[in-house]
Order: sequence, then C-alpha cells, then structure tokens
Amino acid sequence: MDQRFQKGLSNNSTSPAYEGILGTLEACYGHPQGPINFGSDTTAQVVIKWVDITTTVFYLPVEVLLCDADESVLLRAEKTGNGYLEALERHPLLDYGTAMLRKKLAHYWLNDNSPVFNDCVQLVVAVAILSLKSLHRNRQLASTLAQTESMPDESKINLATYRDDIDLQQILTTSQVLFSSIPIVIGQVQSYYTALKDAKNLVDAYPSSLRGILKQNFAGNPKRDIETTAISGLAKLVVLFSHVAKIANCSEAPLILSHELENFFDLEDALSDDDNGYRPTFDHKSTQWLSPLSIFNAVHQLLDSSPRNEHSEAAITTFLISKYGWSLFLSSVGNNDPAEVRPEMVHIKRGVPMVGSTQEQVRQLRDLRITTGHLANDNIVGRGTFYTPECVSSVSCRKEFWTPRTNELLLHIQYIVNPGRGFGERTVDRWRKLWERNSGYRALHERLWEALNTVQCPHYSDGTLPSVQRAVLSPDAATVTSLFQATREREDGSRGGNSASDPAIPERILIVLVKGDARARWLALVQSERAVMLRTSDCCEDCALEQTSMYPGYWTLII
Repeated sequence: MDQRFQKGLSNNSTSPAYEGILGTLEACYGHPQGPINFGSDTTAQVVIKWVDITTTVFYLPVEVLLCDADESVLLRAEKTGNGYLEALERHPLLDYGTAMLRKKLAHYWLNDNSPVFNDCVQLVVAVAILSLKSLHRNRQLASTLAQTESMPDESKINLATYRDDIDLQQILTTSQVLFSSIPIVIGQVQSYYTALKDAKNLVDAYPSSLRGILKQNFAGNPKRDIETTAISGLAKLVVLFSHVAKIANCSEAPLILSHELENFFDLEDALSDDDNGYRPTFDHKSTQWLSPLSIFNAVHQLLDSSPRNEHSEAAITTFLISKYGWSLFLSSVGNNDPAEVRPEMVHIKRGVPMVGSTQEQVRQLRDLRITTGHLANDNIVGRGTFYTPECVSSVSCRKEFWTPRTNELLLHIQYIVNPGRGFGERTVDRWRKLWERNSGYRALHERLWEALNTVQCPHYSDGTLPSVQRAVLSPDAATVTSLFQATREREDGSRGGNSASDPAIPERILIVLVKGDARARWLALVQSERAVMLRTSDCCEDCALEQTSMYPGYWTLII
C-alpha cells in the first residue's frame, strides 16, 4: 500500500557547490591562492584543493573524501579512468542572453560598449517575434485540421487554436530579462522586423556594425555563418524562455552557458542552406512544431547536465526536476481547472521538493502509472433537442499518494467519483472500487496538450455569461453523464464507447455533463478517446457546441 507523503518546496536546499560534490562533479574556475572552503570559516562542508596543472594531474585518480570534523576520512569515492573533470560554466538567467552573445562574439575582441552587442540584441528580438507566426503545438489533430479544405478560412483563423499562444508582450518581457544590461528599443526592433519579413536570408538584415567587423576580419571569406547561427540560437533562447511563467521571479536560476545553443532546443530551425550550400536562408513561413515536452526538456538541459535517456520510463513520466536549489515543473501541477492551464508554459521556482515526515530532499517527481478497473455499463446517454448544463458525475474526493524512491518521489492522484443519479443501487459505499480513477500530472499535461479551447463568444459581456437552464442539443450530438463507462474494455479486449467506431453512441459529438467541477473535467479530458474541446468560462454552452461542430471528425465537448 502506498504511503501518503506531503511535499513542499523547501528553501533550505543544499549549497550548489556541495550538491555538485554529492552528485555530478561540476568544478569551479578561477585562480585561487589556496583551497576553497564551503561552509563557515571554522567548519567547512566541502574543501576543493587545487593541483598544479603542469603536473600529471590528468593521469592521477581524482578522490572525493567525506571527512568528519577532525578531517578523518569517513567515506572515499574515487573516479576511475583518467580522472578528468569537466567544468561547466553557469550564469544566472538574468542577463544570460547577453553573456551568451558576448561569448559567441568573443573572437572579435570587442569593447564592452561596442554597438555590435546592442544592434545584435535588437535583431535577435525581431527574429524571435517573427518566429511566433510559424510556431505551433504539435498535436495529432493539427495535421488533420491543416488539410481540411471544407472549413471556411474565417473559421480556421478564429478556431485554429493549436497555434502556440505566446504573444508579443511575453517576448519583450523575456528579452528584458535575458538581455537586462542592454535596453530593448522598440523602434529598432520594429525596423529589423520589417527588414526580416522581406529578407531572403538573415545576413540581409544584419546591422551595419556587424557587417563592419565581418568585412574587417573576414573580407576574403564570405562563406561564414557563425554569426547567423549565433543569432538564430539566441532567438530560440528568447522563444524558449517566453514559455516560462513569471520569468522575472526566477532571474537568479543558474543556467549552463551552453556552447551549442543552436542545437539544444528541439525546434525546427528557421534557417536552411541555399542553393550554394553555405549561406543560411531565412524561412519564417515554414511551420515549426513544439512537442508536448519541447520546452520542459530544453530548460531541463540548461539546468541539469546529468546524462539522461529521454526514452526511459523515468523520462517519460517526470513532471518536476530540481537542481541547485531550483525546481522546474509542468503547468499541469496543481488543482486548477484544465481550461485555465496553459500546457505550453513551464514554471521555475526556488526550492526543492521534500518528504514531509523526514525532510529528505529529492531530485525529481514523476507519475506512478496505475491501472484501474473500468466502470460498469451504466452510463446515461441523452438525446433530444435540449439538455440541462450541469455536473452529474462529480468528484467527491481527490487525494495525492507519494511513493519514495532514491532521489525521487512517485505520485498517483486518486479521484473518487460520485456516481450521481441514474446508477441504481450501485452506490459508492457498496461499489467503491468502481468509482476510483487514478492519474498523474504528466498524464494530465499530455492530454491537455492535445485539447482545444473554445474562443470567447458574443454572449460574454462584462466578465460574465448569462445563466441558462437549458442548452441546444443538435442531432449530431449526445450528452453523457461521464466518459468512464465509455472507456470500458469490450470482451475482445478492445476499448470503445467514446471512440468513433462504437455503435452504441454514433453521434459525432459527445457532451460530457461535468459543468463547474474542475476535477471531473480533468477526468473527462484524460478518459476521452476522441478529440477534445474544452469550454472556457467566456463561452456559453450553445456557442461551444457550434464551435466544436465546425471541426471534422469525432469530438468530446467538456462543458
């Protein structure tokens, strides 16, 4: 039986240097005059002793010793092989972009106040803004909608919400954090943006200051794309951190100064070779896809240098990782209504999770996948011309259960469903196991990524919708009390009910009666085998059905 754990973000985290010794060794750099002590002046937690690089240090074993107060060795850990330790340079998120830009242009020996840095930053922001038009969330539904010729163009524009939802203000706010020492000048950004829209390649939009140093240093070698790659990589960095919620609150998060910035983000590059094969061309019109974990994995890569297999069980179930006193987690974490959660956003907060009973800190949290039984064949299907918008199968209880592992906690969320009316003698007390559902934050995130939200309807005024007692039910739609029965296994082992092939419910649109219960809406989202439309608080039930009906295929509408 899983033990219940309380989790919290503790600010009493291990010092970064000590954490480096305990985990992956990440060396300091500089020119010390002697050993570096971490801890108080009298009691050092960690001591780094330096060896002259001219000696045979690379051929000597590297030791990590755990000592007591008298410096007696309690534990000895020796690294085998040549003993080489890789140093990773880190920089706070605040002004991280500027540090990376200076690193990329370091070979020009520019003064700190060179206009090249200012001009390049304005160009980087313009490239980031221009890329937003081609950035989409990679949903299975997206390719189907893109190929649908029967939909009116106006409907595609208004309802194709699989486009990434990052806006201009988020780009500018992020740029002000990443390039805090260089002012973002809106007029200059606008000029570069205009030039980029008509440019055949990124070089054509270069600032004069950058052209000048290129001409001075590489006049005889026009086949040079290092600067173009750097600008493209920095633009990706801006787009990436525009997906971090409240980015100003995590400006002290320590990030690795990546030498391969242009490769760390699994977003299709907006640069491609031209016919000559060397000068990158700029194609801002091609679609660039974000996978459900593009943002999470990329930020993780800049926080944690530990090797990882992205196809492992741990990688595909993780929803929070912590490093150096900071935690990165998905936006699905919490108990908010799914329509209010932006799955393309991630959060970075100071603190690390801990086990409440022992105060033990852990490095990651992930889903514990639990298979549960399926509900009995008691789901109520409603047909006709009208229906009552309500919640029939509410969630009466939601609990989080935590299971400890080495440096991690596994979570499963248990929902107890209230069967509501129409289920006869099968009450919760008598048939409790029939009404238990389990899920996790990673699973919720992946299902929410595939869902569409309704857009604001004309009936929304002054922040409210008119109260309705009944809503229109069209012939191609039916209401269901829940989707739990609909996902039961058939005798042949297949799953059906809310799939398009189930003859019991031939209607193209299923309206799930879970209005007003955020937890029941999450469960309906997870259980649906159809494409999902989530009704938002600024759209009435009638308009939600109308918007859903404009898409081809079989749908679940969660009111």
